[in-house]
Amino acid sequence: MPRVRLRSAETLTGVPLHARLVRLITGGEAWTVHHLQVFVLTFFSFAFIHATRKTLSTVKPSLIATWTQGTETRPPLFPSDQAASEFLAKLDGGFLLAYSIT
Repeated sequence: MPRVRLRSAETLTGVPLHARLVRLITGGEAWTVHHLQVFVLTFFSFAFIHATRKTLSTVKPSLIATWTQGTETRPPLFPSDQAASEFLAKLDGGFLLAYSIT
């Protein structure tokens, strides 16, 4: 029959709660500040790219309409809906490239 060792409360006395949680999640591995910086930077860069791309996909029709209509004071940004759509497709490709890098 395998032996089960129970941890006593004295081994964790005085250790802050966040340190106990980190030890539990990492399995006792030691992480340096650089590990944490890389993790946080990667996580937030991916989250921001994702949020930006999702926003772009929802406003594409209104962007095309705005960019192809001229006003009295300025000409339209793109001559046709297809030109604006092609530009947004290239922009989408750039976001996909950023996804593949992160």
